[in-house]
Amino acid sequence: MVNVPKVLAVTFSLLIVGTLLAVPALSQEMEKTPASLKVGDVIGDDLMVTTMGGEKIPLKKGFEKEYNLIQFMTTACSACRSELMDIMVFQDSVKDKLAIYPIAMDMAGVPAVERYEKKMMLGVTYLLDTEFTLPPLFGFNSTPSIAILDKEGKVLYTKAGYMPSKKAELESELSAIVK
Repeated sequence: MVNVPKVLAVTFSLLIVGTLLAVPALSQEMEKTPASLKVGDVIGDDLMVTTMGGEKIPLKKGFEKEYNLIQFMTTACSACRSELMDIMVFQDSVKDKLAIYPIAMDMAGVPAVERYEKKMMLGVTYLLDTEFTLPPLFGFNSTPSIAILDKEGKVLYTKAGYMPSKKAELESELSAIVK
């Protein structure tokens, strides 16, 4: 007779051990992704994004303001939403100098972003990178991540991750750049 609780306990234990062994290895692998773009570099015209209308354009094509903040995000990411909303609050104080461009990594593309915007009503210009090609160029392995670039595409600042408890720190860092 099979002891079902014992079989389940052994199976569960093996899953936990396997996960504990795999996560550090995955984490170390993610940390190895070198950024090819660093603060001070200028992005090339070959860095492409997709507009909500489906047009492929160079990332820096739409940069209209002195400072342009790109946020790599997904519509399912609560930290992305919090960060974006906090950045928008900051933007109110420097509106004429800072443009915000969330770049959605959602594989579902336009439909996912349209549902998100309909619900959130943020009124920002979303761009798409459904293949997650741009974040690694900045050294990012997760969302949310942000970069600030000037009008010519020079990288002025990068930051990965966000916690709402760090809002004041983020505002201070943004204020130091967007003067």
